[in-house]
Amino acid sequence: MNEEPKAESLGQAPAILAQRKKVPQIEPWCPEPTDIQIDPFCDPYNPKQISYRDIVKATETISQEINKSPLWRSKRCADFGMELYYKIEIFYPTGSYSERKAFYALSMLNEDDRNRGVITASLGNWATALAYYGQRLNISVTVVLPSSTPTSVVGKCHEFGAFVVSYGKNLDEARRQAFVIYDHPDVIAASGSIGIEILNQLPQVDAIVVPVGGGGLLAGIAAAVKHIKPDILVYGVQTRNSRSFFKAMESGQPEQTVVKRQLATSLMMPTAGYNAYNTAKNKLDKMVLVNDDWISLAMLHLFEEEKIVVEGAAAAGLAAFMSIPDILPELKEKTVVCILTGGNVDSIILPRCLERAKAIEGRIIELSVLVATENNQEHLKVLSMIANVGANIIYYNSEKSLLQDNDYDRNYEDFDEFCDPDNPVTITYDDAVNALHRIRKYMPETPYVISHKQKDFAMNIYYKLETVQRTGSFKERGALNALEVLPLDKKKIGIVVASLGNQAMGLCYYGHKLGIPVTVVMPINVPINKLQQCHNLGAKVVVQGGNLTESQRFARAIAREKGLTYINGRDHPDILAGYGTIALEILEQLPIVDAVLVPVGSGGLVAAVAAVIKHVKPDCLVYGVQSEKIPTFFKSLEMGERTNLPWQSSTADSIAMPSIGVNAFHTVKPLLDKMLLVNEDWITRSVLHLVELERLVVEGAAACTLAAILGNLVPEFKNKNVVCILSGGNIDAVLMSRCLDRGLAAEGRLVKFKVSIKDTASEFERLFRYMGNAGFNVKRLFQDRVWVENEIYRVEVKLVCEARHLEHALELKRLMEREYGTAAIFETEPFNEKYTCPCYVRKCCS
Repeated sequence: MNEEPKAESLGQAPAILAQRKKVPQIEPWCPEPTDIQIDPFCDPYNPKQISYRDIVKATETISQEINKSPLWRSKRCADFGMELYYKIEIFYPTGSYSERKAFYALSMLNEDDRNRGVITASLGNWATALAYYGQRLNISVTVVLPSSTPTSVVGKCHEFGAFVVSYGKNLDEARRQAFVIYDHPDVIAASGSIGIEILNQLPQVDAIVVPVGGGGLLAGIAAAVKHIKPDILVYGVQTRNSRSFFKAMESGQPEQTVVKRQLATSLMMPTAGYNAYNTAKNKLDKMVLVNDDWISLAMLHLFEEEKIVVEGAAAAGLAAFMSIPDILPELKEKTVVCILTGGNVDSIILPRCLERAKAIEGRIIELSVLVATENNQEHLKVLSMIANVGANIIYYNSEKSLLQDNDYDRNYEDFDEFCDPDNPVTITYDDAVNALHRIRKYMPETPYVISHKQKDFAMNIYYKLETVQRTGSFKERGALNALEVLPLDKKKIGIVVASLGNQAMGLCYYGHKLGIPVTVVMPINVPINKLQQCHNLGAKVVVQGGNLTESQRFARAIAREKGLTYINGRDHPDILAGYGTIALEILEQLPIVDAVLVPVGSGGLVAAVAAVIKHVKPDCLVYGVQSEKIPTFFKSLEMGERTNLPWQSSTADSIAMPSIGVNAFHTVKPLLDKMLLVNEDWITRSVLHLVELERLVVEGAAACTLAAILGNLVPEFKNKNVVCILSGGNIDAVLMSRCLDRGLAAEGRLVKFKVSIKDTASEFERLFRYMGNAGFNVKRLFQDRVWVENEIYRVEVKLVCEARHLEHALELKRLMEREYGTAAIFETEPFNEKYTCPCYVRKCCS
C-alpha cells in the first residue's frame, strides 16, 4: 500500500467536545456578498439543526415517489465476524441516494422558485439526480460541473434536460457559481429517510456505518436513528485525502481543508457542511479514515462476492472493515449496516480499481523475463510455465501469439444412466415444487429489480437476480437439490462433477455445508477465479482436459475408480428440477408476468423454467437466448434433434456448450415459444448497460437476455411485463474490463485513431486542448517514433478516446479531420454495420 497501514479514528472525547465553538471563526467558502447572495439556508454563522420531525416529513414526501431501497445480508458475515448488511442505494434511475435529496428539495420549492428554476454545483451524483427530477417536475435546472467531470456525467445531465456549465478545476471552484448545495436543510432531512428505513427493515441493528463527504448523509441518518434508538452506534467514514468532517470534529468547527484526488470522488468536499456539522456533532460516535487501497479492496469484494457495482464513495464504509484487522473491535458479533450510497463508477475507472485491489491482495504480479526474441520456443517455454501453475496472463508485451486447438470430439456422446438419449426424463411442475420444499430451508428466494429504462424499451422489464446467490449463480439451486436427494451412503462417500465453474461452486458450497465430500474436474481453460473459489470452498480440484467434454470423461473415470457418485451438472433430472424453483418464485413475485427471457447453454435452465411457467400460466411466453458464436440449442431445435458443434470461445462462456442436454431438450421442445441468437457485440453492450445503468455485475451469459431486447428482437413484448433472468455474476475483473471496452466500442463511444503531428510540446498541447475542450476522455495513448517512413521531426500518436455517445464520437472524427486533414486516420469508425444487430429468431411453435 502507498500509505501507512494504520487507520485513524476519532471518537467523541469530552476534551474535544469542550473545545468546540458555537460560531466558526473562519472565512466561509461562499462567494463574497458583492458577487452573489449567500444562501440563507446554508449560513455558516447561523447553522441550522435538522430535527427528527423534519426527517419524518421528508420521509413521508419521498415515499410518494421513491420506493424503499433493499437491505441485503452479506454473503461473508462469518469472515467479518458480525452480522453485516448492506443498504443498497444504487438501484435508482440515476444510481445514487441523491435522488431522495433531489426530489425532496425540489418538492419543497414554492411556486416562484419553481418558475425561476434552480442551480447547483456537483461532482456528479447530485447533479444528475437534480436534473432527473427537474425534468420530471418540470423545473429548470442548471448544473455547474468542474472541468474534470467524467463525460458520462455530463452526458446524463444533458439527457435529463439540464443546462450544464463547466467551471473550475474542482468542486470548490465550481460551487462559487451556485446557491443550492449539499448542506441545505431539506437535503439533510431527505438523507435521514435512509435511517428510518433501516430501523423499519432491521430493528435489531446495533451500528450504522456511513460514508462522509460534507456530512449531510451522516447528519440526517444520525438525527433519525438516535431519536428512535439512542443506543445505536453511528460511525462516519472519510478518506485520508479528503478529511474535512474528520477535521471539523477534531477542531470543533468546520474549516477549509486540502483535498487530493481519490477513488471516492463524490466525498471530495473541502469543507464540512455547517448545518450537517451542527446536527451531527453530538450524535456521532466515531469517525474513521480509510485510504484508496482499502476502498479498491472493498469495491473488488462487492464486485466478486455480492455481484454489485459501487462507486468509491459507496465502498468507504466497507473499507473500514477491510483496512486492518480489528480497527473496529467493538462491532464484532454485532449487527451492522453499511450504506452503499451510489453505483456511478466510470467504466474506465472500474477495471483499474479492480486490478489495483487484486495487486494489493497479491493476485496480480509483474514478471520480466529475458528471452531470445527470434526464438518462439523460448516464448512458449515461459507461457507454459505460467500455465502449469494455473495463472492467467493479463498483459503480455510480445506481439507473437500462440494458437490452441480446442475442437471437441463430435462423435462423443456424454450421458449416464440419468441422461440416457434413449430414455430421456421429462421435468415436471411437481418436480420443481418438491425441489423448492427441499432447498427453501437453506436458500431464501432471490429478489427482482425493475429496470430504470422502461420508457426506452416500451415495456416493463424486471431483472430476476440470481447473481445474489452465495456463489453468484442460479446453479446453486440444482446443486442443493441434487445433494439433498442423494442416499445417505452416497453422501458419505462423496460426489464428482466436471464443470466450467458455476455448477462446481454451487456443489462445493452446499457439499461443504452438508458434509458431503466433493471432487471437481475442470478443463485447463477454466477462469482462475472460479477454480480458486472451489478450492476455497473445501473441494478437491483436479485440472484435467482441454475442454469440458474431456473433463467429464475424466470425472466419470474417477467415479468408477473411487466409487463416487458422478453428477452430470448440465442435465441431471434433480439438477434441472432445482432450476425450476426460479420459475416458481417469478410466478409468486410477479403474477402479472407476460414473458420470460432465459439464457440457454445446454438447455437445463430454459427447460425447467418452461415446464413450470407453461403448467401454471400457459399464455406466458418463454423465450430462450443464446450467443451466435456457438448456437448449439438453436441448431438442435432447427434440425429437430440434438446436435453437436465445435467449441468456440464466447463472451457468454458459461453457456458456450458444444452439446445439449438429453433431458433438457426432450422437456423443452414442445414448450418453448422462441429461440433467439444474439451477437457478441450486443452481449457486451448489455453487460455495459447493466453495469452503467442498473449497477449490476453479470457474466456474459446472463446479459444475453437483455441483449435480445437491446437488439430489438422482441417487438411483440411492447407494453408487456417481461422478466430477464440474470443467471450469474461470476465474471472475472479482467474479462469485465474487456467487455466494457468492447461494449463502449460497439456503441460508438470508444474510438481508435492515429494522428501525425510535429514532435514538439506545443503540438502535443494543441492536440490535447482540442480533445479536452470538446469533452473527450483519452483512455489509451501511444507515441510511435519507430517507423522510418515518417518524417524525422514528426511523431505518430495513437489514441483510444471515449465519447459520451455516438454523435459525440462523430464530432471527434469531424474535429480531427478538420484540424489535421489526412494526417488523422481512424482505425475504427464511430458508425458501422455493427449497429444493426445480425441476430436471429426461430419460432418454435406453429
